[in-house]
Amino acid sequence: MKAILMSAVAAVLLLPSISFGQTEKEIDNPAAATSTPSTTWLPNTLFKLGTGLTRDSGYGSYSGLLLPITLGVERQLTPKFSVYGNISPMLQTGGRYRTNDRSFVQLARINTDLGARYYYNQIKREQRGRAHGPFIGNYLALQLSNDWYSYKPYYATDMRRQYGYDYSGVTVLWGMQRRIGNWGLFDGNVGLGVGNHQKYIYNNATNTGEIKRPLSPIAELNIRLSLAH
Repeated sequence: MKAILMSAVAAVLLLPSISFGQTEKEIDNPAAATSTPSTTWLPNTLFKLGTGLTRDSGYGSYSGLLLPITLGVERQLTPKFSVYGNISPMLQTGGRYRTNDRSFVQLARINTDLGARYYYNQIKREQRGRAHGPFIGNYLALQLSNDWYSYKPYYATDMRRQYGYDYSGVTVLWGMQRRIGNWGLFDGNVGLGVGNHQKYIYNNATNTGEIKRPLSPIAELNIRLSLAH
């Protein structure tokens, strides 16, 4: 009987230490203590200021140099989807058109873009060690563009330049966007779509003409280098 009582007392004394040891082991194991919370994603916004090769830009002996200055903003809605907007005043200098009364640099066009992007293969790019993450990677986009142009009647020497609506277009784009250091950004895309360019149509039967805007194919090629934050 005495041996039984001594065994019971020893068991009671050892039980807390055994329980404490088990608790320590469970705490040392993060999976047992608590599950790791899932990483939450926060929306992000990217601001861009840059220039490059865009529609209607470039150099021609007649029109001179057309250089866009693009101010853009892109906001992520999910890790793969984003929406964006660009406004691109286009500066013109040089050329042969009315150099006698035209300022050296003038605002020749204004282009605007609104669109949505889908950045694809983000997981595969991460697995292969390629650039990935918010606003980085290859993408597909649907874009709505609107363009305005400046003009001055050839007979008006004292009239200020005026701005008129040129055309609108909807395009499907494939592109890529990459970071260059901490502040630089490369964004290039190419695509096809339809636009409503103005067209003069002459009617031989009535000897009259009218201006219409039939839908016609358009192409997009944009290469921009920007400061981004």
